Amino acid sequence: MYIDFHTHIFPDQIAARAVGKLEQISKTTACSDGTLEGLKASMRKNSIDMSVILPVVTKPRQFDSVQRFAEQITEKDGIVSFGGMHPLSPDWKEEIRRIADSGLKGVKIHPDYQDVYVDDIRLIRCVDYAMELGLTVVLHAGVDIGYPDMLRCTPRRAVKLMDAVDGRAGTLVFAHIGGHGLWDDVERYMVGRPVYLDTAHSLDKISVEQLLRIIRNHGAERILWATDSPWADQGVFRAYLERLPLTDEERRLISHGNAMRLLKIAEPEEIPGREERR
Repeated sequence: MYIDFHTHIFPDQIAARAVGKLEQISKTTACSDGTLEGLKASMRKNSIDMSVILPVVTKPRQFDSVQRFAEQITEKDGIVSFGGMHPLSPDWKEEIRRIADSGLKGVKIHPDYQDVYVDDIRLIRCVDYAMELGLTVVLHAGVDIGYPDMLRCTPRRAVKLMDAVDGRAGTLVFAHIGGHGLWDDVERYMVGRPVYLDTAHSLDKISVEQLLRIIRNHGAERILWATDSPWADQGVFRAYLERLPLTDEERRLISHGNAMRLLKIAEPEEIPGREERR
């Protein structure tokens, strides 16, 4: 079973324009068209059981439209959407509460696109409140290939956030193995802390030796398989994980076990009445 914990899509009417712009900026070719149906086609082709959508609110005024789209697509055909909010929104508390009240299971924050550092008190208070409400919080971390000069979430800066929310009844995920391109600092400042690291757009960028060292020292129970689709191919990333010299239990946890725990989904054999329905 495979759950992709980090994917992106856009409403059909803006997908082509959005993907084209990001391709041009990042000098990267997308692996799908950035639409919901494009992601579903990729999932069918590569036997991906579930994908988590992580919307990015780049301006506070986008919150309502992003939230409506997330509510429309979530919990259908293997799609789970998180909410998105902007830490500098004057209505940040109401927006986080709306995400939780709507039944969405998490929120995405992208410090680079939102022009706020990860150790800014305005971002920290948003993360803390979201976790207080039981939401999983996913943060972009490290270099963004589209905007490499906007480095606002580094492992060193993330220490203040991790210390501030330590012990909070919730979950915190740093994308891109804790900080894309900054993995020496991930090992220094993040490994061993009670946070999750996802593998989005990073499995084929980090050395196998360092990746395995991070997995083993941090704990496979805190690693989430993820692609960053459409910016990485789900089939390629699945094959990459399957080639790694991991134990069966490590692979189970990373490919879907940890994600199911965060999403509060029972393992298939644990679903009540499954035997009777066969």
